Amino acid sequence: MSNWESIDLTKVSPTLELIKENKEGYTYQLFAASYDPSNINKAQVTAFVVDDGEFTGRRVYFSYPDPIEYPWAKNMFVRLAIAVGQDILPGEGPVAYVNRVAKSYARFKAPLLHRTYKDKNTGEDRETVDVDIKHPRPAA
Repeated sequence: MSNWESIDLTKVSPTLELIKENKEGYTYQLFAASYDPSNINKAQVTAFVVDDGEFTGRRVYFSYPDPIEYPWAKNMFVRLAIAVGQDILPGEGPVAYVNRVAKSYARFKAPLLHRTYKDKNTGEDRETVDVDIKHPRPAA
């Protein structure tokens, strides 16, 4: 009998457990980036947890807001590039950079924090995870 057949899928929640908060940080591998369709000035990044443990392979998302509205955003992105260890090419924006270096399995380490926010549709408090973009560092 398959392991799948031993599980009653009608009793399984579709919601994954949140990745545990880790102020020391997880190691992430960059996967891809794109500009937010609802705000083309916001760069969205996808990465995977690559530490050996229960959250290996889990996808995380983080973003860099409009650098004109939030001038610190460009500094935080440069910190990511330094942590990854691959130079930003002249004229290269955050999406092009991440998509280029992701092909070489670029990794970095950063804290993962939990954040509570108000759900716009229900008004309920929800919890999510945030990769701390202010404190990336090289992966060991």
